[in-house]
Amino acid sequence: MNASEQFERIESKIRRLLDFVKQLRQDKVSLQEENRRLEEVIAQRDAAIRALQTQVERASNALEKQRREESEQSEMFKEQIDQYVKEIDKRIELLANN
Repeated sequence: MNASEQFERIESKIRRLLDFVKQLRQDKVSLQEENRRLEEVIAQRDAAIRALQTQVERASNALEKQRREESEQSEMFKEQIDQYVKEIDKRIELLANN
């Protein structure tokens, strides 16, 4: 193998190496763009999750308030019914004594 052939082999290897480096740079750019896109998707999903968590918290608080109010109202109705029963019992007793 003479010097000219060795030079051509070295030149060919350098060209392939440069092509490989060029491809790696293009891949790097593509991967960086994909990474940015995925970070945006993650940020959007995180925002959606936070919004849903807020909605769940509000709904839970509203439900708890409604249950508390219903319990208070139920207790009030029970007290009213007890009063009515006592009043009826008094009237029955008065009628029975007359």
